[in-house]
Amino acid sequence: RVRVAAGQAFPGDGCVLVGSTQVDEALLSGESRPVERGVGDEVIGGSLNLSWGAEKLSAPFEVGK
Repeated sequence: RVRVAAGQAFPGDGCVLVGSTQVDEALLSGESRPVERGVGDEVIGGSLNLSWGAEKLSAPFEVGK
């Protein structure tokens, strides 16, 4: 597992295991607004983690301090 702090990019595709976070996918999808991701939701590698809400991500990500 890798810790992904707020403001950092996810190093690869993954899935939220615990909590929630806002993700900036603008460079990848063109969506101009942050997207809320919660338990079971996928995150795309290269997108930016904007908050501390999600605690753990699989494959193999963990968001934290």
